[in-house]
Amino acid sequence: MAPNSMRGKRSLPSIAARNRVFGNIVRALAEKESFLMIGHANPDEDCLGSLAAFGLLARKLGKRAAIYMKRPFPRQFSFLTGICSFNGIRVLTGETLPEEPFDAAVALDTPKPSMLDIPDRVRAALDSGDVLKIELDHHLETDAEYFGDEGFCLVTDASSTCELVGFLAYKIDADAALKERFGLAEVFTRNLVLAIITGVIGDSRMGMYLKTTRERRLYGWMSGQFDRMLEEKTHSGSENFKSKEHVFEAMASLTHDEEYCRERISARRRHERLFDWSAVPEAEARELRRAYGDETFVSVVKSVVDDLAEQNGTCGLVAYTDDALAQFRIRRARGFTGFDLRDMLAELSFENGGGHPGAIGFRLPKGEVPDLDAFCADLVERVTAMIERRRS
Repeated sequence: MAPNSMRGKRSLPSIAARNRVFGNIVRALAEKESFLMIGHANPDEDCLGSLAAFGLLARKLGKRAAIYMKRPFPRQFSFLTGICSFNGIRVLTGETLPEEPFDAAVALDTPKPSMLDIPDRVRAALDSGDVLKIELDHHLETDAEYFGDEGFCLVTDASSTCELVGFLAYKIDADAALKERFGLAEVFTRNLVLAIITGVIGDSRMGMYLKTTRERRLYGWMSGQFDRMLEEKTHSGSENFKSKEHVFEAMASLTHDEEYCRERISARRRHERLFDWSAVPEAEARELRRAYGDETFVSVVKSVVDDLAEQNGTCGLVAYTDDALAQFRIRRARGFTGFDLRDMLAELSFENGGGHPGAIGFRLPKGEVPDLDAFCADLVERVTAMIERRRS
């Protein structure tokens, strides 16, 4: 299969083009026998939900399906681990790698191949040319790069990658011949709906970070559809999730360790007119990561930056330094929709980063940021000037 030669991800240009890619992926699901789902490091709600949801679609057609992640699903997403286990989707972590060859690799919610969280052995198998590479993603930054083979990149404008998996499920559900061939009575089972809605509501924070009328309208339709399905498919009196609000609350819950980590990061909060921000010194970040693990630390950083944005009413920023990089995460407040944060990446020439209109992350070599506090103060000033220019 020829690799995709295009650089810089672009939204598919027409409904016809999208339908061709949908058709190619549906045929691959029908014809291939084994699928390996992969995502990015420190996966968020959308990445985790889309990994599980695509795996479910493969299993519905009787295919072998496995997910590879370097670390297990975070505690808040144990319901996705249960869904995978119940449906025969193997979740491989750490040094546990696929023992048998796989026919297709599916990259989900990952802006570029270099960000895939996979070991060298898996990457070598993907580079061999013997494996079909499929990609579903909604990141359209100028520095984003394609992973999938030509004709198998469902990369287009959407509020989340799970939204794209949802539309793929609708395509399968509308294919009567395919359903008859595989004896598929029901596509939208409760587990599939739950996996999809996890990413749909998580990536946009229940829609609050969407910018355009089209995004908000499509999100409202998609989340409403799956919310109704979830309610209909949950038995009365059950303790299972009954609505998207229940799912969102579970994803936002924190353990005692996470609460303490949040307090340490939040204690460094500084307030500016359009930003509340926190820069965690390298020694403290190293201490917190060692004590609670990278996964918990990154999860809490995401939670804190959300809080800072809402406290300020415009934007929040959290920055820290790890072993090699200075890491930055910025969020918009839910009531502030007048600025696409991705424009900041382009205007300030930050190439190693990405996100969506309401949330971005980027990273710089540690040597380029000798004073994290001073760098953040300057960054806040520059982005504030950009926002004010847009307002004038």
